[in-house]
Amino acid sequence: MKRVVATWMALGALVALAATPALGQEMEGAHEGHAGPSHVVVDPGDLEWMPGPASLPPGAQVAVLEGDPSKEGPFTVRLRLPAGYKVQPHRHHAIEHLTILSGRAGIGLGEMWDGQQIRYTGPGGFHVMQAGVAHFAMIEEDSILQVHAMGPWVLEYVSPADDPRNQPAPASN
Repeated sequence: MKRVVATWMALGALVALAATPALGQEMEGAHEGHAGPSHVVVDPGDLEWMPGPASLPPGAQVAVLEGDPSKEGPFTVRLRLPAGYKVQPHRHHAIEHLTILSGRAGIGLGEMWDGQQIRYTGPGGFHVMQAGVAHFAMIEEDSILQVHAMGPWVLEYVSPADDPRNQPAPASN
C-alpha cells in the first residue's frame, strides 16, 4: 500500500513538473470563457498546443483545457512529452491529480535523482501528488498526461541548478 501511495504522489508531480505562475501568462487567452461555472467541452482535435513553460526542460508542450494555472482555483492542462524527457527533483505547492492518457511515464520519490526508484505506468494510470513531496520524472515513450490541480501552479526544484530558468541562454551565431 505504501508503494502504491508513493507512486500516486510521484506521478502527479510529473504532470505538475512543468508549470509556474508564468504558465498562465504564456497561455493567456488559450481557452477564454472556459473557466468558471460554464459547461466545458474540449475535442482533442481542437487543442491548442504551445511550448511548455520556462519551468520545464525544453521539449514539453502544453494545452490548457480549463482554468488558469497562474491564478487561484482549479485548472486542467495536458502535457505532451517526448520519449527520454527528464524532470529533475522538484516540489509543488498544491495537490495535483495526474492521469496518463497515452505513452509510458515514470516517477520516483526523493530529493536526489535515482533511476532505480522510478516506477513506470501507462495509459489509464491515475496518481495523486500531495503538496510539498519531492519527486522526479522520466518519460519512457512519447506521452500525453493530464493534470488537474489547484492554482497557482508552482514548480520548485530541489536544487536551483536543475531549474531550466537558471540555465544560461544558448549562444547566438
